[in-house]
This record gives sequence, C-alpha cells and structure tokens, in this order.
Amino acid sequence: SMHNAETDETRDVAIWPEAAIGAPAITKKYRFQWTYPIVFSPHNSNELYITSNHVHRSTNKGLSWETLSPDLSRNDPKTLGETGGPITKDMTGAEIYGTIFTFAESPLEKGQFWTGSDDGLVHVSKNGGSTWEQVTLPTGQLPDYSLISLISPSEFDKGKAYLAANKYMFGDRKPYLFKTTDYGKTWTKIVSGIPADEYCRVVREDPNKKGLLYAGTERGIYVSFDDGGNWQKLQLNLPQTSVRDLQIQKREKDLVIATHGRSFWILDDISPLYEIADNQKISSASIFKPRSSYIMNGGQQTLKPDAEVGENLPIGVQIRYYLPKPANKEIKLQILNSKGDTVNSFSNLKDKKGEAIKISKDFYEDTKQVKPGTISNKSGMNTFIWDFRHADLTEVDGVNVMWAGSTTGAMVPPGQYTVRLIEDKQILSSQQFEVKLAPFLKTSEQDVLEQYTLIQKINTKVTEVHKTINQIRKTRTALQSVLGAQKDTLVYAAARKLSKEINDSLDIIENTLMQNKAKAPQDVLAFPIRLNDKMAGVASYVAGNYFGKPNSQHYAVYEDLSKKIDTAIARFTTLKSSKIALINTLIAAEKQPAILLKE
Repeated sequence: SMHNAETDETRDVAIWPEAAIGAPAITKKYRFQWTYPIVFSPHNSNELYITSNHVHRSTNKGLSWETLSPDLSRNDPKTLGETGGPITKDMTGAEIYGTIFTFAESPLEKGQFWTGSDDGLVHVSKNGGSTWEQVTLPTGQLPDYSLISLISPSEFDKGKAYLAANKYMFGDRKPYLFKTTDYGKTWTKIVSGIPADEYCRVVREDPNKKGLLYAGTERGIYVSFDDGGNWQKLQLNLPQTSVRDLQIQKREKDLVIATHGRSFWILDDISPLYEIADNQKISSASIFKPRSSYIMNGGQQTLKPDAEVGENLPIGVQIRYYLPKPANKEIKLQILNSKGDTVNSFSNLKDKKGEAIKISKDFYEDTKQVKPGTISNKSGMNTFIWDFRHADLTEVDGVNVMWAGSTTGAMVPPGQYTVRLIEDKQILSSQQFEVKLAPFLKTSEQDVLEQYTLIQKINTKVTEVHKTINQIRKTRTALQSVLGAQKDTLVYAAARKLSKEINDSLDIIENTLMQNKAKAPQDVLAFPIRLNDKMAGVASYVAGNYFGKPNSQHYAVYEDLSKKIDTAIARFTTLKSSKIALINTLIAAEKQPAILLKE
C-alpha cells in the first residue's frame, strides 16, 4: 500500500490483489517473499521497482504495473509446495520461496538491473529489462541454493557490483562476499579477515570513496580499505548483533545500519575512514578533517531506557584526533577563526579541584584560560565535540549569583575555522573546517553576524566588569595586611587611615558593578541585580532573536549600561592612580616591599 504521512491516507497498490492464504507458493501468479525489494530508480524518482519472482515497474505510484522480466528464480517445484507440518499447514504468505530477494539499478547506467534470488540465481539486464542474462556464480564459488542476500552496483565503475550471500539455513555458516568487474561474467571472492563461521548479509561501497567497503555479518560490521582485499572489524560500541542492511548517507557522511532486534545504529561522520583509506596507515598524532557543521537551536535528545527514539548527535563540531600512544605531556585542542584569533582552547589537564589553574600575568590582569580536563589523552581515536562557543567569560573570584544572564561564551558566526592539536606548545596537526547555518533557519548570515558582534561587545563589557571586581577583591585583601600591621610609626598610621578610606570606596564601586549580597539565586528578590548581571542579561535578550538581527532597543540598553559601567570602572582607575599609589609610596618610605603592585 502507499501511505501519505501528511494526511494519513492509505491506498492499495498491490500488483495482483488476489488473496491466497492457505495455498502453496506454486499456485500464486506472483511469488513475493516477506521482505521483497522496493526500490526507486536512482535516475528517476518516478520509477518504482518491486520484485516477486519477476521484476515489476510502476511510473504512476502503483496505479498500474508492468512486468519487465521472466521468472528469475529457479522455479523448482520441489521448493514451491505446501509448508508446515503434516497436520497443520502453515501457509500465511510468509513462507514463499523461489523469489527475487535483492534488486538494484546501477547508479552509473540507467536500465542496468541486477537481481539475486533466494534460491541462488543471479541475473543482469543492460537494456532496461528487455533481455536478461544469467550470471549465477559457479557452484565451486557459491553452493547451489545459497540465498543471494544483496547485490550492490559500484558507485564508480561500470559493470562492477558487489554481492553478499549466505547458506546458514542449510548449516553452512561461511561468509560469502564477491565482486565482479565485468557485469557478472567472473566473480572474485572477498572475505579475507572475516571469521570462517560469520556469515554475511550485506556489502556496500561507500559512495564518497572508491574501494571503501562495508560488510554486515551475523555478529556485526566490517570495513575494507582496499576494495575487499582485506577486512577489519568496525564494531566500536555496537553490540554483537546481526546486521541486515546498511546505507551510507552521502552528503552527511554517516553510516547507518539496520540490525535484527537491536534497532538502527548510526556511526556519525565516517570521513576519518576516507583519510585512512587514502593514507592506508595513520602512525603519527593527527586531527581528521571535521565535516561541515551546522549552527541551530535545540538540544541533544538523549537515549533513555524506555525511549522510543534514538539519540541525536550533539550540536557542535565533531573533532576526531588520533594519538599513537597516550600523551605524557599536556595536549590541547585550539580553535581559531579565519583571522587567526583563538576562539577557544581545551586541555587534558586539570587541577585537584577540576577547575582552571589561574595564572596572573600581573596583579591586575588574568590571562585567558584553557578549559581543563575536557579532552582525552588516550591512545587511538578520540572524539571531542566543540559546541560552537567562545571561551567562557572571566568569572568573579568567589560567589557571584547571576540571574538575568550568564558567563557562557558567545556562539560563533558561520565561517571558516581551524583546529590545532598541540602537545607541550608544539603543533602536531591542524585541520580547517566550515561552520554553516542550518538550512531551515529563516535568517541571513549578515543578521547572524550582527547578532554575534553585539553579543561579543556585551561579553567584552561583562568580562571587563568581572576583571575589575577581581582586582578590587585582590586590592581589598592586600589592604588587610596594611590594616593588620603591628607598626606604630606615623607612616603606618597614615597608611591605615588611607586603607580604610580606600576600602570604603572599593565597597561602593563593587556594589555598583555587582550584587555581592546575593549568595543564592532567590536572594536577588531582596537584593536587586547590578550592572554585570544586567549587561549579561542583554546578551540573553539578543540571543532570544533566534539567530536574528538585534532590535534597536538592544543597542540602546547596551549603550546605557556601558556608560554606567565605564563610570564605575573609571572611579576604580582613579583610585589606583591616586590613593592606592600613595599607599605604595608610604610603604616604600618604610623600606618595605610594595604590597600593591604599581601599574
């Protein structure tokens, strides 16, 4: 039947709608196996092919059918009789034998058809079904009555096709995989590396890489980088399960497999296999070229025990890198934009608390930090998802409750980016990749860039506020050593008086920039948020435009808050150059080390 998913309408399109339950296969006009092929032509999506023991085609969505072939099975009466036990026959329609089990049209030659039957015959037509040639494999290569499970014509060479067959229902568990380069006149067996008792159901060539093959067996999946000359396991985290079919999503480069009883599984982004196929061997630390990734809203659908849907790939850039042995030094992944500016960096190291190790360049400035403990230094293939974001903003030392906004870095705009693999300051490998807008987003790259630019301005201002607050808190701590000094000289008495005045000014400036009385989110109901949170909140409003152009009022509030922030920071700058500088002068007069560093 044909089903319209939008309207939920169903229409019968059966080729020969005559019920025949209870009758043996030999009485049927057309014999269909339970999972008969349903194939749209790769050259014309209006051409639909299905197979019984014949090949049928419809060009009008099943309103009518034409038969393009004679019976392409053995049509052996011994295999078409009654089924079931001697008392109760079991002929529901699922037990039909002597059928075409697999059908394919060459993607290179329109009208070049391949068929394989469940009783072991292989046929090819080079003229759209007008004539058919039997190209069944010799008994010495493939035993009679083997089930031809799948035929897959090559994506690159005319006359070339791959074939998977099995005969396990006769007690023969050997793998049978073959290829032909001459339209089936001769066949070459390609099973080296697959266990002798692991029978196969599917083999396909990657449409993006000639000679890169995948095979599905009763226990899992294999890959060949040399056109079937040798196979190796590609199991990863896939359970040991029967793989019945597979497809390669050509554009997104995903490997999708169908199992028996274990659902669908997807290996996202198999492009690293292309690089392995090109190089044949990866021996040094390398980053594999990330595929283009798409900016979009939404989150990851995680797989729960009772879930009816699968798990989505996390939103971001999937970065795969190979290490020949575990790294014994710090390794980093560094993301750069097209201008060569660092957007974000990630390290395998972390401190005892699992937090960033803070290193001050000088008293008043913190260096940009690498996010620690976020990448792996294990040998072999490693995967890291970069979420399209800049490094997080500078945090306030100590408690900083934020309600309206956050310190999360801005999401980057579409463009070209570079990722570097660095070990102990040495660049081991780098790759370029592209970040794109999801095609369904109703916005322009210019609007997204304008939004990004404003958010970056906002974040820069919030960072400036937080660095100032950290300077204020360091200054306050340093002043405590002056206030607590057990010295009774006139110089120290003046220093203590001055320190008290500075402390009072610092409290006013800090409380203008940040609500330091809030220790938990609900505290802001009693203690209103200040400039840092208000400014960060503007970024949240701007981002709420779903990758769209900011409103004029977003700019207005940004400008208003910026002026207030600049005024408060200017007060601290003046304080540093006046009273704080004087403190250092007084301390120096006592021939003591300066407690507060000069700028």
